[in-house]
Amino acid sequence: MTSVQPVENIPLRTNPVDRSGSLLRFNSARISPETKDNSLSDLIDSRPLSPTHIRFEGGIFQTEGSTPQSPLIKNRIPPTKHLSPIEETNDTNRIVKISEYCTPKDTPFEPIIPNRPTKKLHRYILVTPRTIFSLTLFSIISIAVVLIGFGIAISHRRSQLDSRCLSISYCPRNASYTLLCNITNEYCGCYNTNDELMGCMKQRRYGNGCYRSQECSSYENLQCNTSTYQCQCLDHYYYNGSSCIPMLTYGEMCSIVNDTCDYLLHLTCLIGDICTCDTSITFWNGQYCEYYRSVNNPCDPYKIPSGCSMTFICDNSTATCQCSLSAYFNGEACLTYSSYLEPCYDTSSCLPDTFLVCSWGLCQCDDIYFYWSKTNLTCTYPKKIEYNSSCDYQTGCESDFGLRCIDGHCLCEVNSYWTPGNYCDFQSQYNEQCLTAPCMANTELLCSTNTSMCTCSKYYYWDGFVCQHERSYLSYCLNDNWCRMDLGLRCRNFTCTCSLCTTCFWDGVRCRDCPTSWQLVTSTDTIQPRIYCYLKVDSYVNWNESLAICPTLATSYFSGSSHLIYIDDLQELQDVSIFATNDYYDIFIGHTNRFNYTQWFLSNGTTSPPVKWCTGVGASFPSTTCTRLLISSVCVTDIACYGWTSRYICELD
Repeated sequence: MTSVQPVENIPLRTNPVDRSGSLLRFNSARISPETKDNSLSDLIDSRPLSPTHIRFEGGIFQTEGSTPQSPLIKNRIPPTKHLSPIEETNDTNRIVKISEYCTPKDTPFEPIIPNRPTKKLHRYILVTPRTIFSLTLFSIISIAVVLIGFGIAISHRRSQLDSRCLSISYCPRNASYTLLCNITNEYCGCYNTNDELMGCMKQRRYGNGCYRSQECSSYENLQCNTSTYQCQCLDHYYYNGSSCIPMLTYGEMCSIVNDTCDYLLHLTCLIGDICTCDTSITFWNGQYCEYYRSVNNPCDPYKIPSGCSMTFICDNSTATCQCSLSAYFNGEACLTYSSYLEPCYDTSSCLPDTFLVCSWGLCQCDDIYFYWSKTNLTCTYPKKIEYNSSCDYQTGCESDFGLRCIDGHCLCEVNSYWTPGNYCDFQSQYNEQCLTAPCMANTELLCSTNTSMCTCSKYYYWDGFVCQHERSYLSYCLNDNWCRMDLGLRCRNFTCTCSLCTTCFWDGVRCRDCPTSWQLVTSTDTIQPRIYCYLKVDSYVNWNESLAICPTLATSYFSGSSHLIYIDDLQELQDVSIFATNDYYDIFIGHTNRFNYTQWFLSNGTTSPPVKWCTGVGASFPSTTCTRLLISSVCVTDIACYGWTSRYICELD
């Protein structure tokens, strides 16, 4: 529904104007009477009509005095004011725009809201039959002009098909059309006869789109690439930026930087700037680079290369690629026959006519009867049984006799010997007789002259395999035989220790037993620490008496005894001085000098080690002289063996 609203403050006419022929029309968003001779000035100067002067056909609205028929009317319409004849005449040609009409505030009608939006385009364009006719006529003329031009072009192209020809060179070329000479009727025609209806199409250039090769210019050596649907160069041609030119062929000069050799012929520009084949995998067969041929393929034995792969040779008699006599074909390539002790797949891959068999993945002779002859390069029978005879391989010597090929000679194995019965036998082991068989070599075993048994030498023990040196203090062991038992060591908790008695100790050289009343003295030497067992006797006797008393004062577990102390070196000289303390002035020690001898000895008769002598001690003496240690000076001086008395120190043997 269209909303009609009266304009405020419009004077009402006194008498209603009866315009039975007036209708409300909606033309280009306007309301106008049925009169058609309205002038433009009337349209501009006219004012909106009162609602009482507009009659809607259908009887929805009534004039004054009639009974309201519409439910939209809330109150009776008030009396209207009559207009003058001049005003009435002006209202006749009056055109009311709905956009300019407003409903009075005191109208009895409710405003009607439209259901569709206003067509704004109609405010500016008036669509009339004349406008529609003009547009239609313009379209028809344009289409006619296009069709006429297209027909002229087709006629021109069709006219070229009437050209007679004897060969393709007689057909028109100026437009590069796809024309061919039909030799049968001697007339020019298209590549595709379906094109003759509209004339041949102009061929396309490099890089243009296409669907078939005929669409690309044959004069520019183009063809259609159906993968990319573009005009590209023909095979064996390349584009140099302006046209397609032939690629370089075999033997022509080229540039490695810009390789234009014909790759379709497998040519490449190698060192030397010449187009050639990759000789590692191909050869030139006169037309293109061909991959080397395999077995049974034809070849030319008088050419280099013959055409065969590197693993084949060209057989002169059959002119085919074959394996050499020293190789066989495994289905893919020629493989050299395997020789003795070389890998194999089966017996057929071993050297023929040599009696070799493939065993455990190696070509071998039958070891029971044959051996491999390095000289004859074949399996030879029988094996060698002579001791110390020459050989090449292990199988050349008769293993049933215990012989093995060692350093090129048939010899017995390690720890075996060649018997008078002409066979190899094992050597004697530990505690076995050695009268007829030697003791096992490389084990340090010796044949005892007393027992004629194989045994280890002194200070060695048998560990089950070889003789080993006996272990010293705190060394690893499994039993007592591994330790130096002569030094009092025994194996305890897998260690060689002085464990024969609770008072036993290691003095750095051997195990010793220090009695309860004696004292253990540890050396202060950090390089070679030692332990001594001393007894300090606090009684005054002469030197000879102290020498006789010391052996009676103690008995060792090792069935030894004690003696007057010996000074072994300068370190012990200092250790004894500390042990004696400054309470002692001097003590006797067991060193003596014989008559007119410059050499000093120990009391047991052995040569005395060097000691530190005090100042003023002579080099020789007219009679036997004994020695004493001056505690404070830590030096040794001479003394008469009988006249002088002093205290002394005994040492455990």
